[in-house]
Amino acid sequence: MGFSNMPYMNGASVFEDQQQDQRIMSYEDNLVSSCVVSSSNSTRNGIFGFQNLSSDLERQGLEMDCFLHFQQNEKLKAVLNEETRRRETILMQTYESKMKAMLDAKDEVLTTATNRTQELQNYLLMAEKESKNWEKQALANEAMVNDLNKKLNQLARNKKHEEDAESICNGGHDHNDDGRHEKMGL
Repeated sequence: MGFSNMPYMNGASVFEDQQQDQRIMSYEDNLVSSCVVSSSNSTRNGIFGFQNLSSDLERQGLEMDCFLHFQQNEKLKAVLNEETRRRETILMQTYESKMKAMLDAKDEVLTTATNRTQELQNYLLMAEKESKNWEKQALANEAMVNDLNKKLNQLARNKKHEEDAESICNGGHDHNDDGRHEKMGL
């Protein structure tokens, strides 16, 4: 089963991959140590001249095995690194799409709130304008009432002056005085 066929489930599999990488590296370190020790032992034996053909072939076979094993491990590391990069890319794309969806939702909420704020500000401006119109109307009505009161007061004073003038002209006797009070309802 190749790594590209393995399903990516969650963060636990990434952790398992890291543990597997560590086990492979540990195994590789042990193999390197055994290859180096084997190679150095056969070299020592060759120095003393007591090496026979079978041990030389065995040493070469062991060195070839070490070399092939290192080659396979390098390929395995490359495959693991590529798989890790692929999974990281998938993970980043997944998070990126989730973050984009969240940002889009937040933008939509912000747009709605902005529109509602603008709408409320427009209502407030209309209410302020209407309030100012009512205030102007109230001031105009008050001015009209004051003007009418002045005219009524002026008329009342004029009437009193007329009555006083009439009373002076009549010699202080007003024969129709009772009639006027009756007309006014007094």
